[in-house]
Amino acid sequence: MTGTQRISPPLAFRRIALALLTLSGLALLASSLPYFLD
Repeated sequence: MTGTQRISPPLAFRRIALALLTLSGLALLASSLPYFLD
């Protein structure tokens, strides 16, 4: 719980943040597509 534990949480948080950003971006694109198609 000292050296190696400090390295992995930021990486996991970065992966989760990237996943959330990409999912939110795709959701925004999908929700805005009908407005562009009209």
